[in-house]
Amino acid sequence: MQNIYNKLAKNKKVDVKLSIVDDIESELDWWDQINSTASYYAYERFEELTNKYDDMKSEFYEVDELAINSGVSGLDEVSKDILSKVEALESQLSDLGLDVNEIEFSTPNGVLTLSELKSELQRSEETYNDMIKEYREFLSYTGMFNSFM
Repeated sequence: MQNIYNKLAKNKKVDVKLSIVDDIESELDWWDQINSTASYYAYERFEELTNKYDDMKSEFYEVDELAINSGVSGLDEVSKDILSKVEALESQLSDLGLDVNEIEFSTPNGVLTLSELKSELQRSEETYNDMIKEYREFLSYTGMFNSFM
């Protein structure tokens, strides 16, 4: 910039409005800022966002897998079926005068008495209902419309 002023001072024949130079200089900071932002998005950020979106979409397919292939949609039915058998066994044991807590079941989560198993099965109905509630909220929030449960 100083170079321009020096040349103008030496050349008295040139009639330039120096306010234009000031205007240009005052706008260069803003131009640089918005040009840098545009460059960042043009050459980096949109690609990053596209990759993140693709990753996110593949994670969303987990929701469909949960609903379709995991079996959790049948949790309520399976729990109720086992619970009815547990209650039938309780009744039979009671008829025989036996203590239900003397009967133990080996489960994937350890050994449970009949009473503990019954409680677990009853809690699974609440778990199932909570999972369905969260599933539907997730679909609503994300705009996904494939509700399989």
